[in-house]
Amino acid sequence: MSFRRISILLLVFSVSFVFAGQWHQKAAEPLPREALVKGLEAYWGQGPQESDIVDPDMQIIEKVELEDHYRWHVSYMVEKDDKSYAYILFPKPMPTKEKPLPLVLCPHSTTGEGKKAVAGLSSRDEEYKRQRQHALDLVRLGFITFAPDMAGYGERVLIDKPATRYNFEHVADFKQKWLKKWPNARFPHGKQIWDIKRALDMLVEFDNVDSDNIGIIGHSLGAWTVMNTMPMDTRIKAGVANAGGTLRFIPYIWEEQKRLVQFLKADNAKNMHNMFNVGLMAAAPRSILHIKAANDSEDYAEKWTNQLEGFRVINDYFKQKGGGSFAVLQQNCGHTFKRDSRFFAYAWLHKHLFEDRNGAVHSAITPVPQNNPKRDWWMPRHQDIVERVKNGNVDLIMIGDSITHRWDSTGKAVWDEYYSSRNAVNMGFGGDRTQHVLWRLENGEIDGINPKLAVVMIGTNNTNLRNGNTTEEIADGIIAICKRLRSKLPETKVLLLSIFPRDEKPSYKRNLNATASKIASEIADGKWIYYLNINHKFLDENEILSKDIMPDLIHPNEKGYQIWAEAMEPTIKKLMGE
Repeated sequence: MSFRRISILLLVFSVSFVFAGQWHQKAAEPLPREALVKGLEAYWGQGPQESDIVDPDMQIIEKVELEDHYRWHVSYMVEKDDKSYAYILFPKPMPTKEKPLPLVLCPHSTTGEGKKAVAGLSSRDEEYKRQRQHALDLVRLGFITFAPDMAGYGERVLIDKPATRYNFEHVADFKQKWLKKWPNARFPHGKQIWDIKRALDMLVEFDNVDSDNIGIIGHSLGAWTVMNTMPMDTRIKAGVANAGGTLRFIPYIWEEQKRLVQFLKADNAKNMHNMFNVGLMAAAPRSILHIKAANDSEDYAEKWTNQLEGFRVINDYFKQKGGGSFAVLQQNCGHTFKRDSRFFAYAWLHKHLFEDRNGAVHSAITPVPQNNPKRDWWMPRHQDIVERVKNGNVDLIMIGDSITHRWDSTGKAVWDEYYSSRNAVNMGFGGDRTQHVLWRLENGEIDGINPKLAVVMIGTNNTNLRNGNTTEEIADGIIAICKRLRSKLPETKVLLLSIFPRDEKPSYKRNLNATASKIASEIADGKWIYYLNINHKFLDENEILSKDIMPDLIHPNEKGYQIWAEAMEPTIKKLMGE
């Protein structure tokens, strides 16, 4: 991920620092990966070996069809006497051999509920659920996701004790059992590495899994799993670690190859915080996003400061290895995984696991007019706008779907107050998708004019489950609109708005729109294209959308249009030079 793109995304997220791309300080020539892995294996100790791999014998316990995805509850063997359990989530429509999808592994944090937490099935409060349901969020964004129980959690418990919250007795009991077989191995992290690798052996055999694009994401304990597993399994292409897996940066082993070799031989210097240095080297050049809070626990915060100091050297090491990137995001929300950071992480995984969004031709970027007999007004409205712009005197245009269209009706009083004196033209069309806007731009609606500003808010209709688009395709369509505006109106500034929230609570379509908006925001350059997210203005502190603002939970009423206008006004004044 380039430093420019990360910097632009900072406009969206309430974080302090993001580092990536072009920050360099010279690192030593990398050691061969085999030498690094050998050092890591020595640290993890003598656990099960290749000869101990067993047939996973996956059994489907239950298949559940939900509104926007399928959930499989499965069991599989990771050792001859150890059965594991997981949820596999597939987006709708079910991916196929012809159209496989990227897979994201979602190890859970420290919770007795185990896999239920990341699959959105936690019994705890809503905020807790939202911060941990990575598997559910990501399947709704087009990934296949895998949520396993770690040893001593969820269904993988050996004693009859409560498991809803974390119960140390379960983990301690599992540790005792495992170390009895492998007395020189490390638990739990050595066991977690083994279990994830065995799960991957099983999952890459699914013909609808794109085995070239596998990621992993985790919070807290799950982040430790990310940082420990990525170095040991090259099938994982990209990883996100949030609030865990803290690195104690050791400058000399990055800057002097001889001292790195000495470190790998010096057992007394090794602990997991130190070994993360070696782990990052072994993971390179595959991409890692590390999210931490400056106000996490005191011990973590100290190591985090130390890590930031070493960023330039680590980044140079990744550059020497070629390919991926080591990206760092610092936030100030403590030991949490708040919404801004989560959706930053999801957009980052989209970037690294889906192919180049602009490489494929798809419906969201193919200009077509609407062809719905129930909207026989569509073409006459288009022709009316073409005739209007021929008269000139256009300083502001608003481009979108029915949400923009209804400035002409529900929001008319607000429009008259804010925009009638600005020579504004409403180019919103009910039912429009990105492809319909592209057609209109190509067919006369912006010919011969030179407005000061074009406001764009489009994409929610592209999420239709029956014939809709993926997140990256929606982002493609939005980006294509912005590019077309720039090419046809070179003196016009573009204000791209995040797609407005919909549905009462966070939902598949709301999340899809939010991530598409964040991906599309990368086109903002702060000179001609600007990005503005005012969605929080429509939501309460629990991210609930009230019918007092949007009665049908998608279209604003007059109060909603007032909120929209007030939130946008300072930016419009600035961009129009008022």
